[in-house]
Amino acid sequence: MHEANKITYYHVGRDCRLGSTARCVTLSQVPLGPFPGGLSRHGEQYVVRGHHPGNREMASFESLIEEIWSGHYPQRPSRFISLFACRTLENARKFGKKYCGESVACFDIRKIECENASVHDMDWLSARHRTIEDRTRDIHRYWKGLATRTPIWEVLIPLPIWVGPSIETYNRQGRRWIVTKTENE
Repeated sequence: MHEANKITYYHVGRDCRLGSTARCVTLSQVPLGPFPGGLSRHGEQYVVRGHHPGNREMASFESLIEEIWSGHYPQRPSRFISLFACRTLENARKFGKKYCGESVACFDIRKIECENASVHDMDWLSARHRTIEDRTRDIHRYWKGLATRTPIWEVLIPLPIWVGPSIETYNRQGRRWIVTKTENE
């Protein structure tokens, strides 16, 4: 495809794990069941380790999300083989500041240009559900790309994908995030 077909997104990297330079983010080399090409870091967390650090209930919820994906929405990329991103730089900044927990010392933001992505409102996956029926209904809404009243858009980008160098880095100082590096795009 032509360069003009690419859309720009922004990835928030917790703990600045990718380093500061541009690089290709790939799937793990561990083929597993429905993921013969391997898993993303997110997928490994749930499929290989079987849990979200500090929250075992989240692992079963992620399994339900994937079960619904495989049965109804396989044309969209699985969360377990994707890199997550935001649609704008400003949304990436807000996401990092809000969702990088207290155990995260820093996060960085990287620009990604790609042709193949799927956009979803992650607010459908919030913890407000009381019943399995509510969760199932809202997971379908997530996969359909529907918006809540207060959408929090996330972009699923199937791996492998080339990500640019870090354009902003934030470090935690107490309860606040301080920008410690900014690169011109």
